[in-house]
Amino acid sequence: MKLNQFFGWTATLCLGVICAQAQDTNEAALLRQQLQSMQEKFEKQQQEMRDNFERLMLQQQAQIDALRQQISAMQTNGPSLAATTNPAPVVAVTTNTVPAGPSTEEVDELKQRVEELTTASKRTFISQMNPGIGFVMDSIFSYTSRGNDATGQDRPGGFDAFLRTAELSLEASVDPFARLYGVIAGSADARTGETALGVEEAAVVTTSLPWHLTVQGGRFFGEFGRFSYLHDHDLPFVYRPLVLDRYIGGESRTDGLQVNYLLPTEHYFSLTAGVGNGFGAEAGPTPPTGYRSLSGINYFGRFSTYFDLSPNLNLETGISGLANSRADGAFGDPVARDRYIGGADITLRYQPLGSNIREGYVWGTEVLVNSANFETMPGMFTRENAVGVYSYFEKKLSRQFKAGFLFDWLQNPSNPREETYRYSPYVTWNPSEFQFLRLQYSHTEPRGEGSPQNSDAIYLQWDAIIGRHVHGFKQR
Repeated sequence: MKLNQFFGWTATLCLGVICAQAQDTNEAALLRQQLQSMQEKFEKQQQEMRDNFERLMLQQQAQIDALRQQISAMQTNGPSLAATTNPAPVVAVTTNTVPAGPSTEEVDELKQRVEELTTASKRTFISQMNPGIGFVMDSIFSYTSRGNDATGQDRPGGFDAFLRTAELSLEASVDPFARLYGVIAGSADARTGETALGVEEAAVVTTSLPWHLTVQGGRFFGEFGRFSYLHDHDLPFVYRPLVLDRYIGGESRTDGLQVNYLLPTEHYFSLTAGVGNGFGAEAGPTPPTGYRSLSGINYFGRFSTYFDLSPNLNLETGISGLANSRADGAFGDPVARDRYIGGADITLRYQPLGSNIREGYVWGTEVLVNSANFETMPGMFTRENAVGVYSYFEKKLSRQFKAGFLFDWLQNPSNPREETYRYSPYVTWNPSEFQFLRLQYSHTEPRGEGSPQNSDAIYLQWDAIIGRHVHGFKQR
């Protein structure tokens, strides 16, 4: 059966059902009765919540008054209070002794408890419903040995300073069944310096679905690979690995739907599948015909697992996939069709339990294979297969310092004979958990006929965070 016939029969069937429901007045009356019952039940629940809140406030106030009286009694009549509340057995003494009153630590502890209860009593449901707000600043100061006409980069050569991104994040629970979050980001234009604002993420995530399911919809970073769904300021190095920038387009942003299934097994297995209009740099352009079929949507997924090899050593690994029939704009000028990307990643962490904030190391590697048809002549396409990989090693030097090394290698997706190598040692200093500075040196070697020239660059990254900014398990 053809697709248009299927949709025609489906529309006819739906129309018949709607007409039948419209003619059934008894059912409409029943629905109105159910609606009225639900409304009465909702109003009753609201009144019960208000009554419970008032009772809670009265209980907390009573606790505060009792603790204050206890503190006053201990400060004024410490010895007699202790004698009446905790009578000690009578013993014979041969020397003059003075009963000890309450210690300073006990009094301070009671005062702290009173302050906590006082603060809790002042909370209202209005303040509790406010979303969590955070703000992140990511600035880059750099020097590059060659201009962008020789390196192919978007930033100019020589000395450069720019605001890479400024992000405002919002997050709150919608109801017991979902939470909503959004990220509004601004970045400076390389030529004019003007900062443009945009919605980087805005998605709703379910929180109470059965069968270990979680659904995410809206604009979000699709789960693909190890670092594609992280923001730039959350990376362990200054810039995203070359293969992710070239094959995915940096961050794996998409407008669509994503479903995660946590397998009901003793061992951790996570399966994610999603669809979206666009993925990464490919923004989901409107087809020339003005009509997008199901084959024109991006399909992606990831399967990951985790192993505790020992109390101090763990291993995380996963495989990812992406497929779409149209990849216009994903690789620059070449028009691409029938793109497929497969990836495998592995991360090994050594974290001593006795000194986890001062010692430890991380080694991670990810390999991506890209296969796509590229237009060599108008209407003629040639399939090219390319490979890219990155590997990094990072070690904690102390509580505040970490050092690492990143290696990049990739083949040009439209011309695998062109290759690029990059070597990047870096050092990160965290004065606190709310800011860090990172110094990185990168040596880039493009190889192949017509490739850009070698270049060297030094980067100083300065990031600062205020407010709420939590990434959970994905930032580890």
